[in-house]
Amino acid sequence: MRKRFWFLLFGLSQSLAAAPATVHPELAALAEGAPYPATLVVKAPGMASPWVSALAPAERRSVPASTFKIASTLAVLEAGLAANADTVLPWDGVRRDREEINGPLALRDAFHRSALPHYQALVARLGPSAMAAFLARVGYGNARSDDTVEFWLRGPLAISPLEQIAFLEALSRGALAADPEAQEQLWALMEKAPLGGRPWRGKTGWSRPPGGPDVGWFVGALEVPAGHCFVALRLEADHPPAATFLPQREALARVALSRIPGCGG
Repeated sequence: MRKRFWFLLFGLSQSLAAAPATVHPELAALAEGAPYPATLVVKAPGMASPWVSALAPAERRSVPASTFKIASTLAVLEAGLAANADTVLPWDGVRRDREEINGPLALRDAFHRSALPHYQALVARLGPSAMAAFLARVGYGNARSDDTVEFWLRGPLAISPLEQIAFLEALSRGALAADPEAQEQLWALMEKAPLGGRPWRGKTGWSRPPGGPDVGWFVGALEVPAGHCFVALRLEADHPPAATFLPQREALARVALSRIPGCGG
């Protein structure tokens, strides 16, 4: 009954319109000095619209890569494919280069270790029709999926940095067109080690879509006395070395927060 109530309350779909944005000189300078082409978005508490490093890139969509694990975890929890963050996901028995994902993993660990095979299995269990309906309902990016388990890595799913912020902000308030309890579970599951002694949530992503460039993401939320600071960072480069490309994602996102008053600046 509870699930039916929230479904009727929100209706069949919800469009998450990204708020108008303003260029912030500190973010523009940070993006200009980044080792790879970067797009930065930060939304501080009390601000009606986000700050961006540049308007056009912040509005442009690209594949979400593993930041899609935020949305897919919500879909999985809502559908009952996992009861909570401690639900153990089975391993397919295939050994891969990343030893930390070779084995059964709790949903929380699969999320933070970005265990692609475990999540591909979950998306397959959910099924393409249910996933398409979920994406349309919660208003995630262009809400386009297909019957593969790579649509968030290779397309057609795409989302902009501004839309990433809008989705994360709605999730923090339990305002997505999704089961409220599942939203609460996901928000708790996303928590990482504290940043500056404050609760810090987020997810990285990296993908090499057909035709390039490589796309690297970090999206996150930092709790501050006035509320939450939301950040989205996207890096794009042609076949960058992982050793330098991957660490820059969260590192630049943290620097971006430090430049904004109310978020560390």
